[in-house]
Amino acid sequence: MDNSTIKRLLNNEADTNAQKIGFLLLNEFSLLAFASAIEPLRAANRQSGRQIFEWMVASPIGNSSVASNGIEVYTNTDPEDFKDCRMVFVCAGVNVRDNTTKAILNLIRRLDRNGAIIGAICTGTYVMAAAGLLDGRRCTIHWENIDGLAEEFQELEITTDLFEIDGNRVTCSGGTASLDMMLNLISQS
Repeated sequence: MDNSTIKRLLNNEADTNAQKIGFLLLNEFSLLAFASAIEPLRAANRQSGRQIFEWMVASPIGNSSVASNGIEVYTNTDPEDFKDCRMVFVCAGVNVRDNTTKAILNLIRRLDRNGAIIGAICTGTYVMAAAGLLDGRRCTIHWENIDGLAEEFQELEITTDLFEIDGNRVTCSGGTASLDMMLNLISQS
């Protein structure tokens, strides 16, 4: 795993502002994977005694998204506000195809063109692949979805690792793997 690109993109010593991290919660997202990604950011802020990270949470369909376990999570921003984020994660879960729209794909492509690091949590990798952001890249996805992703996107290099960092693309396999991924990213910043 080559972390040099991520380290260079995240480590900006001239910038003393908090790094803004965006989370796009698709309906039926994995609450466990989302919580495992956001809690290390909170803990890093607390341990450092300053706000290193700031997070923005958006839903593509309004003020909230419903997790796969039925819990509704209210969001604090509009997806268009992600243009101010250094990194944006697509958080998905079950029925990812049904919860992926053309507007979501266009948003992810636009954020990529504007220089954001694009990441995926759990089945969010499907969204990145459908947007064409993973062609020729290493990636991972929840183990239940590996075969389907490989069949639909044959040009991808899919691994069974907990997370993958390939250039400015970050993917993780879901569940608590997002905790490991985020700890790795925090150590790079």
